[in-house]
Amino acid sequence: MLVKCSACGFAFGFPHIGGDELFYGILHEQYGYPGWRAEYDMAINDVLKNYNSGLILDIGAGTGNFLRSLNKEWECYAVEGSETTRDILKAHGIQTYPDLDTLADDKTGLFTAITIFQVLEHIADFDSILGKCARLLKQGGDIVISVPDGNDMIKQEELLHCPDYPPNHINKWTKESLSEVLSKHGFKVTQCLKSPDSLHELKSALHVKLLGNAAQKPLSLAARVYSIKSKKMRIPLLSALAVIEAVRLLSHLKQLRKGRSLIVYAKLQ
Repeated sequence: MLVKCSACGFAFGFPHIGGDELFYGILHEQYGYPGWRAEYDMAINDVLKNYNSGLILDIGAGTGNFLRSLNKEWECYAVEGSETTRDILKAHGIQTYPDLDTLADDKTGLFTAITIFQVLEHIADFDSILGKCARLLKQGGDIVISVPDGNDMIKQEELLHCPDYPPNHINKWTKESLSEVLSKHGFKVTQCLKSPDSLHELKSALHVKLLGNAAQKPLSLAARVYSIKSKKMRIPLLSALAVIEAVRLLSHLKQLRKGRSLIVYAKLQ
């Protein structure tokens, strides 16, 4: 069930419980962490360019592609829930924590910037996370957040017939709702942007369509491909199925490649 606020547009799946490490381990094994996101470039070019150095924290850092791209003057920290992924981050010299609690106690008021890319849509306790971010940042420090645009995600679900409910994306954010919760914790939103159109968005939409086919039709070809244990065999077969789905959705391809993420810049007052 989807519950939506008529005032700010924030919507959440009920029950409001996010996936655990096992769930996302399976999901990322199927799909993998993204190598690069458009919002990484946006954060670097629009926000981080204003600083020569400082402490930076990436929450939900994955394998650390964003942090590893920064110049060596930045002192990089990461919060990442997966133990396997934390080992990768540490191997690249990134100071890594499993959660924010210890970091919030040790580094209060020391960070120049915090980034949270495609994380808050997964987490029920987002209010606590943003409160801890406010503790960690210097006054005037920057936070960069990207989330799927909730209204666009609902439109995508209608088109692809694949509702996105818990335990994956449990929150559907709007500009108004994200600005409101940031304001509560002492942040002032300076800019709210949309991600650019890209073929990556189309690829993501086709992946969602295949997942929906597999989930709703256990005997479908998509379901049979997903049941293959070997990733080396599964990936090319899924790519072939994606081409078939692209042909079926030909009249909607322009819409499906539109940017569907909100990128918000805010400063701690």
